[in-house]
Amino acid sequence: MVPVKLQANAYSFLSDRRTLNKLLTFLQHVRDGQTTEKIKLTFKIKPTLALGNKQVNYPGYITIDKEVDGDFLAKQGIRL
Repeated sequence: MVPVKLQANAYSFLSDRRTLNKLLTFLQHVRDGQTTEKIKLTFKIKPTLALGNKQVNYPGYITIDKEVDGDFLAKQGIRL
């Protein structure tokens, strides 16, 4: 295990009304047990390693794609 400092800019995601409404509707349906719908999450990570007083930037992005449904959230212990 390695401690990780995370910075995220979710403003553009949350300011898109259509995307935000779809996410909120999905979460409400999951909470009510009314959905088998899945959503696809994509995380793009650009790591920077701190080695002493120097920072080493990773040359590209690491992309993680994950499909999420109500069962996945429940297995992760996420209760809505």
